[in-house]
Amino acid sequence: MGVETEYAVSAITDGFYERCRYADRLVERAYEQLVTLHDLGGGGLFLENGSRLYVDSGNHPELCTPECTNPTEVVRYLLAGEQIMLQLAKGSGQPAYQVFKHNQDYLSHQGWGCHESYLHRANPNIISSDILAHLVTRIIFTGAGGFDVFRRGPEFLISPRTSFLKRLMTENSTGTRGILHIKDEPHAQYGYHRFHLLCGESLSSELATWLKMATTMLVVAMSDVGLHPGSDLRLSEPLLAVGLIAEDPTLEARLQLVNGKLLTALEIQRCYLAKARDHQRDDFMPPWAEVACDRWEETLNLIEDGPEAVATKLDWAIKQKVFKQHARRRGFTADRLDHWKVCLREVQAALTIGGEPPLPSATTMLDPFSPVGRIVERTLRKLCGRGFDRDELEDVFSLVDELREIDVRFGELGADGLFCQLDRAGVLTHRMDGVSDIETAMTEPPSAGRARVRGLAIRECFEQRGRYRCDWQGIVDHDKQRILDLSDPFVTNANWRDAPVKGEDYATTFADLIYFRNGPRMFNSAAATINAASISEAPSFFPQAEVRERHD
Repeated sequence: MGVETEYAVSAITDGFYERCRYADRLVERAYEQLVTLHDLGGGGLFLENGSRLYVDSGNHPELCTPECTNPTEVVRYLLAGEQIMLQLAKGSGQPAYQVFKHNQDYLSHQGWGCHESYLHRANPNIISSDILAHLVTRIIFTGAGGFDVFRRGPEFLISPRTSFLKRLMTENSTGTRGILHIKDEPHAQYGYHRFHLLCGESLSSELATWLKMATTMLVVAMSDVGLHPGSDLRLSEPLLAVGLIAEDPTLEARLQLVNGKLLTALEIQRCYLAKARDHQRDDFMPPWAEVACDRWEETLNLIEDGPEAVATKLDWAIKQKVFKQHARRRGFTADRLDHWKVCLREVQAALTIGGEPPLPSATTMLDPFSPVGRIVERTLRKLCGRGFDRDELEDVFSLVDELREIDVRFGELGADGLFCQLDRAGVLTHRMDGVSDIETAMTEPPSAGRARVRGLAIRECFEQRGRYRCDWQGIVDHDKQRILDLSDPFVTNANWRDAPVKGEDYATTFADLIYFRNGPRMFNSAAATINAASISEAPSFFPQAEVRERHD
């Protein structure tokens, strides 16, 4: 299993913003400073610890962990990745960067991802059905906490990512997001599949991250052997359900199941836990399953006692407490904020009916001479008998902006980040046993599987890295026309082989990924080449001159 984290970056150089170059420059610094090989596209890199760094959609630097075999390892490599990002951000030269670990932008109302991948062999459609209720309800411990970017008011959500989930299923990872990602891109051969999730969020709590990976892997493992752990937990309206949970920090919302039952998110999680308990020592389960079930149960018991019981452990509860404390310092009680939520929802509804943008700026909404301002004024006059003070609205908007800034600063990497400051002050209890030696993980790959073989090979190839290209499934040596085949996720040795020739069955080799991602496939007796018809649309992983040379 592994995690792909998209970061937000900010920098100012000589007073001039170069936003489109931020992420590219970070990857360039990685090439200059770290032991790496170029990926197939040529723009991204694979690192000596087995991870991958590249620029994803929206100019976000994305760092993928190496393939890991337990949740502790995932947390360790996520933290190592953060230190790598900090090293690159503070590296020599200009500009200096701030790097943030969150998943939404309150100014542009855009979102980006923190994706998860789990290896399995079962029919992906079956796993999707078995795991859906788990993904919907796990946000009670995996939610990042924050605010709805599509509303102007203080709409706290356990999981802000849910406001971007518009479909149950999707094949698109960058457009309309779904709870389930049904594209089957395995990055492996021999019957393996990759269960790829888009619905998760970047987290700061080690416990929350650990539980996210551990519990989901246990559900995947049970489904993989045909146990169907979610067969009696099918939700009638999953999208409605995930929204209800996200908006209810009391966790009292009851969800309608297909079988007619009404269960809370906590009760559904306990059902999944009970099934994992029944099989925790079975051969198909990972060796850490019993420990995972213990942690799972402990956390659910704490959540049942209310948000305060997990306010030092889980991201959403930590943030909620920080937000409430700041609001009180600004003179707003929780009841008063709830009162304004109702008002601002009616204002936003009126703006939508009036044909105005649903999220104008606070300045525009407060301007009595603007069309938006006049609609706001009319709505407030209707509500004046319900205790809404027009003069207080500006303070409400200021508070909301401050809370959103706190949210972004919470996930800032480095000593200035608010989570880091809280952690350093000793007020949090989120640490997991075994997550240690982060500095070593910055350069050393995991101890097992192809990630280790890949990492060690990158180190060996580094001095002549111009001749190599790397991918999850292998490394290509262009000079000697050979391939290090890593299409088996559990390979233990670096076995280089010659590139296949015409007529050879290459279905289980890496060559089709290396040379033929975007065009007709053709082999000759010497080496794989690119068909002349595809040269005009040649993949970007070769410089154009090199493509022509190889074709000739």
